[in-house]
Order: sequence, then C-alpha cells, then structure tokens
Amino acid sequence: MNKTPPQCSLCPTLHLSVFKDFEPKSFLQLKKNQRSKVYKKGQIIFHEGHPAHVFYCINLGKASLYKTTSDGKRHIMRIANPGDPMGHLALFSNQPYSATAETLEDTLVCYFDRNLIYPLLSENADVTWSIVQRLTKELISTQNKTLDMANKSVRERVASLLLLLKEKYGKSSDNGILLDICLSREDMADLAGTSMETLVRTLSDFRSDKLIVTKKRQIYISFPEKLAMIAGFQD
Repeated sequence: MNKTPPQCSLCPTLHLSVFKDFEPKSFLQLKKNQRSKVYKKGQIIFHEGHPAHVFYCINLGKASLYKTTSDGKRHIMRIANPGDPMGHLALFSNQPYSATAETLEDTLVCYFDRNLIYPLLSENADVTWSIVQRLTKELISTQNKTLDMANKSVRERVASLLLLLKEKYGKSSDNGILLDICLSREDMADLAGTSMETLVRTLSDFRSDKLIVTKKRQIYISFPEKLAMIAGFQD
C-alpha cells in the first residue's frame, strides 16, 4: 500500500468525503495539518470509551466499527469504506468514542485534530450542513437496522446481509458474484444479529439450495433474485 500522505483535494473518493465542499483556502489548511497512517489488518484505530480528539477518514481499505457488550461480545455497527469518516459522532457531540474501530484489511487512514476541524467548519457552512445530513442518515439507518433485526427471521436477515454486501462489494466472476470483502464468519454474524453457529448453518442451507457458493473464506452469490425473495425485498 502506498504510504505517501494523500491530499483530500486529490483523493479518488473525494465525492464521498465530507470535505468535498471546502473552500480552497480551507483545503490548504487541511493539507498543511493532515496526518496519515497505514494500519495493518486487525489493528485498532481507536477504542470505545476513549476521549475523542481526532477526526478520522478512510482513504484506502476498510474498517469495522463495533460496540462491546458487558459480557464481552462484539456488535458491529457499520463498516467504513474509502471516503467515510470515523469518530465524528463523538467528536461533534464532545463525547468519548462510542465504538471501537478495527481494520478489516491493510488500511490507509487520514486524521485531523479537532482543534483544526472546528474553526474550518465554522468557515464552511456547506460542509457543516453536509455533516448534519450524514449524521441524520446514519441515525435513520441505525433505526431501520434495529427494526429489521426485530421483525425479520435469521434466514431473512442473513439473506439481506448478503445482498447488502453484494451491492457494496460485489464483483462478477466465473463462480457468481464475489463478495470482495474480508469478513470473518463472526463479523457476519454480528452484522446479521445472530450467533456464529446459526450464521454458518444458514449459509450451509443457502449453499445446499445452490443460492451461494463458498470457497475457503470467500462467498459467491449465484442467485441474488432468490435471496431477495427470502429477504422480503420487492421490486
């Protein structure tokens, strides 16, 4: 992975970045104060409960953000992709980080001190509004996910998860649509809101029904339209 510090103004995922509407002068400030770091797969970027002093943004790679329950179990809240911010909810609410961020693969992360971000936001109203919109969408997404967990069976939730991963990470291949993301079965179980044993059993059922193909740790979707029927999706 290229370790050269990236520039927000040249970032290939600029259209996803919350900084896309910054004025040129503000971009120059970012460039002067930006820091970046390469995290190896499985490294922690920040811990749940720690003070939030830094705004993080994924440049390359992926990271999962998860909460830990009182009995030590992890619950993945979301997956951060290139262009996605991390830690911003805590930063803007002046609270500790509400989740732990852990890399799913080698990941290049940009970060900025909050003492830089706050003045720049006050000078860029469009960016502040963009962040408010993003935060609102995240809250709505969390609410919808909670409703799905409550109203859908495990089989429906696993089918929904596979389709969601297909939309974000699907790549065509000879074996079907490859889910091109490194997720452990435990991670997938967290995302589907079930136990790893139940997830593995459900995937085995889907494989027996020829809806998916599994090779080592990789999953290929053979019939997304049939998964959509199981998930309860309608055209």
